[in-house]
Amino acid sequence: MTEPDYKIQELFDFDEMKVYYKVLKLSPTGEYFLIKRFDDLMTARVCVKMARKYKQPIYHYVED
Repeated sequence: MTEPDYKIQELFDFDEMKVYYKVLKLSPTGEYFLIKRFDDLMTARVCVKMARKYKQPIYHYVED
């Protein structure tokens, strides 16, 4: 199995006593790095979906 391009890591903040999520992206070197931290899983999932959608440029052409 290949490594996924993005991962969502669930963590617990003992100081704030709450769960949070970190979106991690796979680098070309094979290590993951933090993109953003979220307070809820659904928002983290939306972030990953949007990052995948906009991984390649999207062009819209307008006729004169």
